[in-house]
Amino acid sequence: YDIPVDVKFSPKTNVITKKRILTDCGKSFTQKPQLIQHQRTNTGKKTYQCKYCDLNFIRKSGLTRHQVIHGGEKPHQCNYCGKCFTKKQHLSQHQITHTGEKPYQCNDCDKSFTRNAPLVEHQRIQRRESISVQ
Repeated sequence: YDIPVDVKFSPKTNVITKKRILTDCGKSFTQKPQLIQHQRTNTGKKTYQCKYCDLNFIRKSGLTRHQVIHGGEKPHQCNYCGKCFTKKQHLSQHQITHTGEKPYQCNDCDKSFTRNAPLVEHQRIQRRESISVQ
């Protein structure tokens, strides 16, 4: 194979030719930026560095998501107490403390939990106890 780099369009023949970029691992890409991102992921090379701390990221999107914690931007506000959060998921978890809601319910008994992690731990203990009884 040649190692082509781009997708080419020929106005004379009205044909799009997709050229493939091959990698050592056998994957192929039609665009060079995709190849570069793939190579960074494979090598683990973290080229995007946070200017506020020592963390480095493979993808620019990861760095952007991380830098929100430094910027102080917390767009998700609790309607009950006014506390603000960087992520909507964190706000949702927090609001359960106000509502008393326990959306995570055990399928084997009547216990329910405010978060998934305690439910998983409860189920693990239940399984271990049922195995030891048998």
